[in-house]
Amino acid sequence: MYGTNLTDLEGESGELRISVSDTDIVLYFPFLEAANQCIKGIEGAEFSSSDKSWSLPITDDNWRQVRDAVEAVREAFASEQRKAEHRAQVRLEIADMVLARLQRDFSHPKLNLDVVEGDISLSFPYSPKAVQIMRKVEGRRWDGEEKVWLLPADEEKKIRSALKALRKVIA
Repeated sequence: MYGTNLTDLEGESGELRISVSDTDIVLYFPFLEAANQCIKGIEGAEFSSSDKSWSLPITDDNWRQVRDAVEAVREAFASEQRKAEHRAQVRLEIADMVLARLQRDFSHPKLNLDVVEGDISLSFPYSPKAVQIMRKVEGRRWDGEEKVWLLPADEEKKIRSALKALRKVIA
């Protein structure tokens, strides 16, 4: 019986949660294209948009394929985690250098640039147009407590583009 071979898959690991029953395995995880591709090859796999889960039917014929797919999903998330950790390390290493170049090239009395844990922090007087410009920077986050935008240091090209546009708006 395949069930005894699959029960060890059950549990939580980071953003991935797996539930095993006699007839199917249900995987809950945020969108990750690589993970979705691992599952789409399973005949009868169904996505539930209400709880963002995938249900994989288990049969005598497909249990090995299901097990391999679940392991591939786990590896996809582990790979993403490794990439994120590497990217965070790179950001820490380059942030001061990026900040120096940005301060040199975009000095403006209304633009405040600094480094916060591998991110470039940016503050400026509020303007709806300025906010729209910032929303175009991939990976940007708003820190409402500190009232600054946090921009990934490894997105220097996009930060430069935003700063160029911001200088026109806040002049």
